[in-house]
Amino acid sequence: MTLQVNCGKVNPESGCTVIVQAETEEELMQKVAVHAKDHGITEVTPELMAQVKGAIEEV
Repeated sequence: MTLQVNCGKVNPESGCTVIVQAETEEELMQKVAVHAKDHGITEVTPELMAQVKGAIEEV
């Protein structure tokens, strides 16, 4: 099972087309945190974490 998060679905205003994929939710969240730095986000807040988790899809 592969999990993915489409950045543009988490924040449509960003216009970002990056899709982050991983085999586990833990690995996915680590990769998303690294990608968030591209948007100038240095702290993943509980609210952002909830948004990201709500956008996780299985592929």
